[in-house]
Formats: sequence, C-alpha cells, structure tokens
Amino acid sequence: MKRFALYLGIVAGLVASCSTKEIDFQTPIQDDVVFYASFERPSDIDTRVYADEDLLLRWTGDDRVSIFDKNTRNQQYRFTGETGDNAGGFDKVAGSEFTTGYAISHIVSVYPYQESTMISKSETITITLPAEQHYAENSFGPGANTMVSVTSNNFLQYKNVCGYLVVKLYGDGVSVSSISLRGNNGEKLAGKATVTMPQEGVPTTTMASDATSEITLTCATPVQLGATAEESTLFWFVVPPVTFSKGFTITVSGNGGVFEKTTAKTVTIKRNNLSRISPIEVVSDHDSSFVQFEDGNFKAYCVENFDSDGDGEVSYAEAKVVTHIDVCNKGISSLKGIESFTNLTYLACFSNPFNSSSNQLTSLDVSQNTALTVLKCYSNQLTSLDVRRCTALKELWCSSNQLTSLDVSHNTALELLYCNSNPKLREIWLKTGQTIRDFVYDTGVATIKYKD
Repeated sequence: MKRFALYLGIVAGLVASCSTKEIDFQTPIQDDVVFYASFERPSDIDTRVYADEDLLLRWTGDDRVSIFDKNTRNQQYRFTGETGDNAGGFDKVAGSEFTTGYAISHIVSVYPYQESTMISKSETITITLPAEQHYAENSFGPGANTMVSVTSNNFLQYKNVCGYLVVKLYGDGVSVSSISLRGNNGEKLAGKATVTMPQEGVPTTTMASDATSEITLTCATPVQLGATAEESTLFWFVVPPVTFSKGFTITVSGNGGVFEKTTAKTVTIKRNNLSRISPIEVVSDHDSSFVQFEDGNFKAYCVENFDSDGDGEVSYAEAKVVTHIDVCNKGISSLKGIESFTNLTYLACFSNPFNSSSNQLTSLDVSQNTALTVLKCYSNQLTSLDVRRCTALKELWCSSNQLTSLDVSHNTALELLYCNSNPKLREIWLKTGQTIRDFVYDTGVATIKYKD
C-alpha cells in the first residue's frame, strides 16, 4: 500500500509575451504509508496555488489535487506543507467516496481537485474551467490555474493547461468590484473542456460546445485602483488557449458604474504564456454621472420613469434604486444600459409579434443584474442568453427566440422555465438533482443534460 509524497520543485517564472518554463514538480511515490478511504465526502474544498512577487508559483496550505493512480478513480489528495512552500507532501484525503474504475496506463494528476474531474480509459481528461475567478493581489485567484501531470514512473511533472492575460487598470478615486472578459466573436472561455497530454508532451485543450464565452473576475471587497498608469493595479485572468479573432471586451464594474473597453485587434492567448495589455484608464462615460443608453426608446422609458431630478438623464444613483422595469412592446432593439440597474429584480422585455411596436432584441446582457428573480424576454431574436450569475432567478420566460443552448445549472432557485418555440435549441443544462416545478420545452428538439 502506498502514499504520494509530492516534493515540488518550482522552477518557472512568468514573463510577459514569451513562453514560461514548465513548473516542475518532482514527486517520488512511497510505499510506506497505507491508502485509506471512507464514505464521507469532504466539503468546502478550496484550492489556492498562487504566484509570488517574483512570479514563481507557490502552494497554499491545504491545497487539493486529483490523482488517478493508474485507474479512472478520482482520488483527492491534500497538501501537507505551509502556505508559501514550493515543496512538500500530499496525503490522501479521508472521506473520499470509494468507487470502482478502469485500469489506465499512467498516473495522472490534475490541479485543482474537483469532484467532477474525470478520465477515460484512453486518458482523455474532462475538467471544468471556472467561469468565475477570484481576484488576488498580483496573482491569479484561488483554483484558477489548472495543471495536469501524466507519468508512468514515480515522478509527476505538472504542466499548465491555460495561458494568462494580465489587465492593468488605473483611475483616480476608482474602486473595482468585478471585471468581465469576453471575446467579440463568441470564443469559448470557461466551462467543460477536455484535455489530452501524452507523456513528455504538453496539454491540448478542447472547449465543449456548451462552454461559456465569458470569464468574470470578482473582488471579495472593492479594489482601489492606482491613480496613474505607472501605479496601475493588475488583474490576472487564467484563459484557455484561444485566438480572439475580432478582439475582446473588458467590462469593469465599480463605484463609478460600468466601464467598457473594447479592442478589435486579433489577440492570441497561448498555453503557458503570459500576455499583458497596456494600462487602461477607467472612467465612467458621460462625465462619470449618467447611464449610457444605445436605444432611444429605452432611454426615453427610463428617463420618464426614473429621472427623479428632471435633468433628462438617468444617473447611476437613480438607476441603483430601480427594482422593476417593464419595456414590453416599446420598439426597442438594444437594452444596453440595463447593466447599471444592479438592484433590478423584475425585467420584462418581451414582444407581441403582431404589435407594430414589438421589440427586436438580438442580445441581452444581464450579467450585472444579479438580483433578478423574474426575467421575461420571450418573442425576441435572442441567439444566446447567459443567466449563470442570476442565482436568485425564480422565473425565466425565454420562449420564441433563436437560442441554441441554455444553461440554468447555476439557477437552483428556478421554479418556472418556459423555453419552448426555440427551433434551434438543442441542449438545456440543469444541475444534477435540480427540479423545476413549471418547465416547458420542445421535447422533440431539445435534450436535457446535467452537470455537477
């Protein structure tokens, strides 16, 4: 019987615009300690490898990894060293549920540990790349940096699955609560992915068809930006290898409302490479006072209903107190500006196709409307709808659109879902065990799928 004692020699630094050396974890496997297991499952697992001020990777105490010991069973191991160590041991975690598996040819390990991580008999690894990452000062956040090791002997060598994009922001008096990254051509950035890696090779990652196209970096407490470009604050995104063929967009939310910066330049993020962009000054549009609208009809509705001081504009302060918006059949083609209504609980923007003033929405961004409990957007032209951050959502009416996939696995409070009459909707994703009391979809078209 044996124990994995992992002695981790970290030798790589991350250098802007060039490939980093691999992070080399030398891992002798010893036979002097017994493996053990019980049927109790651990909870609240937190994985936290980070980069220090010299851009070297360091472990955090109690970090967790998956180890497939020449078997398709996902076994959980815990780092026994101290925070800041670059070497130490890993013990098998008591309480991992024992399951049977198939024999495979190698010892395979994945950081961070996730219960849902799987490996096939052909050693294709299925992982989930986080759509929500967490800010850490001058580093990537907890559990963001996925690494894989494949070996047939007693040594593990972890290799990075993703690359890194460092965004530099500054602004006098500006604090940031979240930053979102999305490609301008719908590139897949998070969610389910498969990884293959031959021994002595490097990881190759393929994003799944239901993967999401946005990564959000959240701050546990608002982060105060440096006042000048030289004092820029760094925000790290861990990004799968991707080419942003039409550039990407950064959306910053903070005390000045919502700020957006777009580049149309083609940008390629390579595995194991660090890319930095030039410092960006964060300023709110329109003298940092007013919500910016794209559609005149939507603005007219908001000014009529929410302009409390009568200045013909809707300030961020005025937007923050709004909880109910009903813009059905207003002839609206864009709801840009809705992201500033951060306390919104009810949004109705559906259309009557026989009404000459029906809405014609092709996109809808509710990523900042996290308090939503009711969303009615049926009878538009929406091709995608991302409600994963709307975790309080109880009712979702999105019938009669052009959706191709719908993921409500994060919306466990959902009681009503109408998504029928979407002729291109092929997949509806729910969380394993999730039930929706009132659920209508086209059974002959869409398939219900589940994720952990």
